[in-house]
Amino acid sequence: MVSIELPELQHVDAALETDTKKGVFGGGYRIEGRLSIGVPNSFVITTDLVASDALLKGFLESNGKEFVFYVTSLACTFQPGDDESFARAWLNLQLARTGQLADKGQAIAWSMQPVRLEESFKTSTTVKLGVDLKFVEVSPEVITDGVQKEIMIQAFNEGQSDPYWQFTKTPHSPLEGSYRLALVVRTLAGSKTHGSIRVKADVLRRKFGLFTYKADFSGAPKMDFELP
Repeated sequence: MVSIELPELQHVDAALETDTKKGVFGGGYRIEGRLSIGVPNSFVITTDLVASDALLKGFLESNGKEFVFYVTSLACTFQPGDDESFARAWLNLQLARTGQLADKGQAIAWSMQPVRLEESFKTSTTVKLGVDLKFVEVSPEVITDGVQKEIMIQAFNEGQSDPYWQFTKTPHSPLEGSYRLALVVRTLAGSKTHGSIRVKADVLRRKFGLFTYKADFSGAPKMDFELP
């Protein structure tokens, strides 16, 4: 197992706006200053990076002729207001190969972190890679002293090209603050891979109820990244 410290990310603000206008009571509404996204940072996993673990190095060498593996880190920060709170949010990624090898198979989220976090857990700035280049993390117990804990963050579509995380407010923990995310991307050796990020959120407005918003990154660095 190899531990890797993730870099600090540049955060950019994103406005939240409804897809279509639904009238003055909540529709066509735009929220500023409540959401920021960490610009994705990616680096290739080399044999030098994992040289201290013979099994992990061997796995990478045996797969290196066909595939390349990257660690991509992201972040999402929620800042609820006095009259607005986040009920749920989704950070979606789309991975796609580009160039001459675009039709040779999909780039996939080989591993994701966190897979699941309960309300009493905090996200980490360090990732641990196991023998098969999958993240190693402590699996929290769902049941403690007969009380079922609420899940705040859940990863979906690991092993596919459209992974995403879902964030959920719990009765005891509001959806606020910064959350660090990471994934190992497996792509075909010699190809280029493009990744894009989309964010949407269910926001509870005190006077008007629950509305779904999408993030608008206009005027900010595009939430896209390239894996050369």
